[in-house]
Amino acid sequence: MRLLGFTVDTAADIQAAVKLGGGSHYDVVIVNAKLPDGSGIGLIEAIRTDDNIIKIVIVDSETLTAQKICALESGADDCLSKPVSCRELLLRIKQRMKPSQIHEDLAEKTFHVLMDKMEVYGPDTKKFKLSGNEFQMMMMFVNRRYEVLSRDEISKEIFSVPWNYDDRRVDNLVAKLRKIVEPHGEIPSYIKTVRNKGYVFVGDAEVKDTRGSNLMALPKWTTIGRNSSFSNTPG
Repeated sequence: MRLLGFTVDTAADIQAAVKLGGGSHYDVVIVNAKLPDGSGIGLIEAIRTDDNIIKIVIVDSETLTAQKICALESGADDCLSKPVSCRELLLRIKQRMKPSQIHEDLAEKTFHVLMDKMEVYGPDTKKFKLSGNEFQMMMMFVNRRYEVLSRDEISKEIFSVPWNYDDRRVDNLVAKLRKIVEPHGEIPSYIKTVRNKGYVFVGDAEVKDTRGSNLMALPKWTTIGRNSSFSNTPG
C-alpha cells in the first residue's frame, strides 16, 4: 500500500510485526504503546540499536507523561499522544528523516542558479524572487547540500554576527525562503530542519556563471548531484 509517497505495511500485533521485520527493512516504525499481545514499547526496545530506523510511539493521552518517558528511554525517536494528527505525524517523520532517506523523486528535481545574475529557478523552471539575504542563504544551501548548516554558521555568513538563542533572524530567513521555494507549504521538501543542529538542503542544483560567455561558446557549469563532487566542466 502506498500512502503520501510512502510504501506502508501494517501489522495488528507484535507477532505480525516481527514477521514483517524479518523479511524487509523499514525506514520508519510507528507503534501503539498498547498492543493485543504486549507492549509496543518492547518492540521499540528490540530495534533500538538500529539508528537508521525512525521509531515513533503512539501513547494514550491519559497516561502521556509516564508512557512518553518510558518510550523515549526505550529508544523511541519521538512520541505522539492520541488522537494523532496525520499532518503532525507526517511532519515529524519528514523532520527526522536523514538525507539518504528522502524520497528519490526529489533527486530528479533540479534547481538552476545563475550566479552572475543572482537568479534562482525552481525544478519547474519558475524564477524565484529573492532578496539579497535570501539568495545568499540559497547559495549556502546549494553549495553545501546534504550538509547540516548550524544557525551559528548561517548567522556569521549572512549577518556577520554569532548566533544566540534569542536571535530569530536565521529562523525567520529560513521561513521566508521556504515560502518561496517549497512546493508543499508547511511540510518542507527541500529545506529540512535537523532538531538541535540546524538546517539541511536536500535538493539537487546546477550553478551557472554566464560571465565571459558568448553565443558561440557554451558557459561553464558546476553540477551538484547526489553522488558527485564539485567540479567545473567546460561546455
